[in-house]
Amino acid sequence: MVFHVGLSDGISATALVLAVYSTMRTIRFSERQDKLNQLLIAKEQQQTSELKQADISAEFTKVDRAHHRLRVSNRGKAIAENVRLDLPRGNDHLPILNIDCLFPVLVLEPDQYVDLRAVRGMNSTPVLTIRFTWDDPSAKDREKTITIST
Repeated sequence: MVFHVGLSDGISATALVLAVYSTMRTIRFSERQDKLNQLLIAKEQQQTSELKQADISAEFTKVDRAHHRLRVSNRGKAIAENVRLDLPRGNDHLPILNIDCLFPVLVLEPDQYVDLRAVRGMNSTPVLTIRFTWDDPSAKDREKTITIST
């Protein structure tokens, strides 16, 4: 049995090789495209969850020699409701003057803040621990504990 390879057989074999190569490239591209789509979906979900979260933070600023200001702010992108401030034990060394008048804060908009006056005495320690609890569209009773220098 003798096989004769002609021009048409060579063209057919070349076409078959190109078709297999093209199919392989298409499959690899499709796999990469699926991975990219999954990453984009994850990024969109993260951004959506960030839009539903408030981020409560605090910082001390010096007003004058003995008076300080504790600024409580919402750095998140959602409204914080029922913001409560708690000073755990051992933090009573720094009297915060108007804490009972202002807290709990019913609504704290994004980029909004509340200023509390504080008087630093001779026996004040340089560190204050504050625990915040609040509600936002992502969850109820979210907590954050902050340790700041006074």
